[in-house]
Amino acid sequence: METSQNSQQESSPLVLGSHSKRRTRVVLQILSISVLLFLLIGFAFSHFYNRVERLLTEEKMMQNQQRTVVCASTLVYELRHDLSNLKILGATLQHHDMNESVQIIQSFKNPLLSLHIGQKEVPPFRKEGEYVVHSVATELKSKEQVYLELRVPARNYYQLLDCSVLSGNQNLFWLDSHYSVLWQFPHDGSSPSLPASLVADALGNTTLKTIQQGLSYITIVVMENGYGVLVLFHEAKLLENIYLTVLQSSVSLAVLVILILLILLLYLLKKDRQYEKSLVYLAYVDELTKLPNKNHFLSSSITLLQRARTPYAVIVLDIRKLKLINDHFGYEFGDSLLIYCAKVLPRYASKDGLCARLTGDKFILLCAYRSMDVLQNRLESIIEEIKRFSFPGASPFQLDVALGVSLIEGRQTTIAPAIDNVCLRSPLLRNGKVLDMYIMKMH
Repeated sequence: METSQNSQQESSPLVLGSHSKRRTRVVLQILSISVLLFLLIGFAFSHFYNRVERLLTEEKMMQNQQRTVVCASTLVYELRHDLSNLKILGATLQHHDMNESVQIIQSFKNPLLSLHIGQKEVPPFRKEGEYVVHSVATELKSKEQVYLELRVPARNYYQLLDCSVLSGNQNLFWLDSHYSVLWQFPHDGSSPSLPASLVADALGNTTLKTIQQGLSYITIVVMENGYGVLVLFHEAKLLENIYLTVLQSSVSLAVLVILILLILLLYLLKKDRQYEKSLVYLAYVDELTKLPNKNHFLSSSITLLQRARTPYAVIVLDIRKLKLINDHFGYEFGDSLLIYCAKVLPRYASKDGLCARLTGDKFILLCAYRSMDVLQNRLESIIEEIKRFSFPGASPFQLDVALGVSLIEGRQTTIAPAIDNVCLRSPLLRNGKVLDMYIMKMH
């Protein structure tokens, strides 16, 4: 078990390096996935946006066209009705002379109805100022040629239209056969201009056409009987709001997805950082005793030796017969012995020294010393305190430890030779004093 642990600790620095590369690779993969998801979401919303726009456009064009056709039909009906009444009156005048005809016209008490003498080619209707003028030619009983005129306020026709031409975002245009504007509503200057070329180009050889200009729809209907052209100009503000809402929703969802991915990335980086810390802990800290392990000891000792101003001693302590202790008292008791040593030994490392667990039953100290007497006293104190560890009950078992010391008096760049040259032996003691200790000097 100890051998497996030690080999794992020695390979941990390599694991750390590979883990750092793996973390970079994971971050790049997450970023790539984030970009890919963002592009996919953008594509999906673009497709959705285009489909919604197409469907709404088709629906709006159809509604606009239906509304314009209804308005045109209503307008033609009213125009034909007024003209028909005028024709009936003209047919009635054919049975009367001029005086009688004038009296008949005056009896209507309608200042908008008039009788004119003479023969004149007049169109079925025309626009004069604020009025639509209907004209009908007839021949009186006295063989005189006259024509009747009925002037109808143009607004009357618009008020009869059962369609939403009075809303703030719709404008209605009535054009003659030459595409000149006869009437437009509203006529307060808020209506957009409607060039004749636009109507002519849009119609071509058709009598009904709906076109789109930006977010506006223009439906053109050619009315029968030469009554001209009706144009409904609809500025689709609702459609604009829908497009804006869809766009805002798309951006909001994309931002939300990005935030979720960033949070996921930060969470994964945090977990990865924790995992890296655990690897560092396993690489440089002994799990049982919480002391630095051999890897940490070797790397940190190089820094200490490079800036050393005093001699250093490498002290290795070996717990003899640890396997026998584990077999006799149990592994839990053997672990408690190691933990006890891990609490004692760091106190005897100098301020700028190190204490670590070297292997399963060995500990190592790197400490500065001023003289051999000081070092001797330190060794005696270590042995004395370690041997205070008591075994359970009335066990006659005696703790046996071995010590080895290597002195580093010259400037060394590595501590490995000093560790390799430590000679472990049980010290000869008398009254707690070390009488015999083999000390290897490294120059």
